Amino acid sequence: MLVLLALTALGQSLEDTPIEALTLRFDTRYDVIDWGRAEHRLQNSALVAFQVDLFAGIDLAGMASTGPRFTSRWSTWHDLRGDEPDRMALSLRQLYLERWFGDAVRLQAGALSPVKGDVSTSGLEDLGWIDGMRGEWHHQGFVLELVGGSLTDTDEPDLFIRRRELDYAEIELGQDLPRGFEVEVAAHLLGVVPYAKSEVGWTGVDADGRQLTLRLEGGVNLDDGATTAIASLRTDLGVLITAREGWEERAALRALCRWVDPAYGELGALSEDFYQFGTECRVRVSGKLDERGILGWDLRYIAPVSEGLLPRFDAALTAKLKLNREDSRDP
Repeated sequence: MLVLLALTALGQSLEDTPIEALTLRFDTRYDVIDWGRAEHRLQNSALVAFQVDLFAGIDLAGMASTGPRFTSRWSTWHDLRGDEPDRMALSLRQLYLERWFGDAVRLQAGALSPVKGDVSTSGLEDLGWIDGMRGEWHHQGFVLELVGGSLTDTDEPDLFIRRRELDYAEIELGQDLPRGFEVEVAAHLLGVVPYAKSEVGWTGVDADGRQLTLRLEGGVNLDDGATTAIASLRTDLGVLITAREGWEERAALRALCRWVDPAYGELGALSEDFYQFGTECRVRVSGKLDERGILGWDLRYIAPVSEGLLPRFDAALTAKLKLNREDSRDP
């Protein structure tokens, strides 16, 4: 936290450096599961992400984070039930080369980010990894994505020591539609298990600038027919309450209900912000505390719907310094 504040106070700039983007982030949270009967703890998380211009239009991008596995970036520094704290260590999860060919084609190779852009709830955890290659083609709102590689060792975040086998493939097609709609269909192969997924989203803005996003997502394990389904909404709570311009980033509300069949398999357990199999509904409110967005806050409650699932509540504070070389060139 102190390092972030010091760098901010010094007014660091990426102009005249090969670094195109740099993100430093530190989070601390209070986390309680089943009102303390399962977990009751204070946790920290740290992250460093970067993108460097190497040569001939080739970039090197990477991300290091705390956390013991694919779906977790948190380390417990104080357990309120008396258990031992975790060792907090950064692991280099992602490191890959990237090259754009005009505005239409992008190629990546290495330890990739699992997502190419916006994060979907049924997609892979964005702070995880895919060891392999990705190719994308963009044309007038249409995107074709092909990915092949390894998701073998999801319990080892360190890219230098995790095991790899060729066991993952993905093809995804997305299209922006008129009036704020978008659709996406995808096929995944994890090990020998094939999956099919689809998403439909809509985003609208009213006359006062309030934005509302609705999304439906679904997936099916083609081996046994097990399914997952998500319905979610996001809105600018700050603008909705205050009707003040610029408050859309002060408080955002996201609510969703998610069903993941226990038989759906590993792709469900590796999905974005996964908590437990079965049916749950959650509400999340988050925003920035200052104009530059260096300090932020986050509240989340997960309510179980299926029998046997556990409720969860957490409250977090964030310090984030995000630098971009393009911003440094602005007059």
